[in-house]
Amino acid sequence: MLEARIDSAGFREDLFFRLAEYVIAVPPLRARPQDIGFLARRFLDQARDSLARPRIEIASAALELLCGHDWPGNVRELRSVLRRAALGTGDTVTVAQIAGCLTGRGKRAAPLIPPEPGGAKLRGRVRDTVRQIERDAVIEAREQAGGNKAQAARLLGIDYKTYRVKLKTMMQRGSTDGHGPS
Repeated sequence: MLEARIDSAGFREDLFFRLAEYVIAVPPLRARPQDIGFLARRFLDQARDSLARPRIEIASAALELLCGHDWPGNVRELRSVLRRAALGTGDTVTVAQIAGCLTGRGKRAAPLIPPEPGGAKLRGRVRDTVRQIERDAVIEAREQAGGNKAQAARLLGIDYKTYRVKLKTMMQRGSTDGHGPS
């Protein structure tokens, strides 16, 4: 590609030969799916470090989904998908989180999120997913803060009143896993 640009005076020939001295051929990620598991765990560890969180695991079904993707963006796309998934997870990255982070291009697998019985509308599925992520985040923050609501709100980066409203809404829905209010 660069060689063609040399002929059209779009790239300096001397610079091309300096760079060509160090050519390393790396096959695309889709050609080496055996590397996806290692890279996924590595990128999750990096995300954990940058988020200052405990170890983040990946569900085996989520790993299978990653292996079924074509990765048009190569390793950078994989890293981006895992960083986004790590932001929205507690301690384990699930299939639904990976599916929500993958782009529409390059998918080999069938539908990533199986349709719910009765064919749930997209808006309802998105709302339910957001509620689940918020619920997990509120519960995790409450546990990390040892029940201190103000500290939990600070961990979430929201104000105390917003935290209380979210907690109250969760309690009304009965979705705090029986931990009771804190």
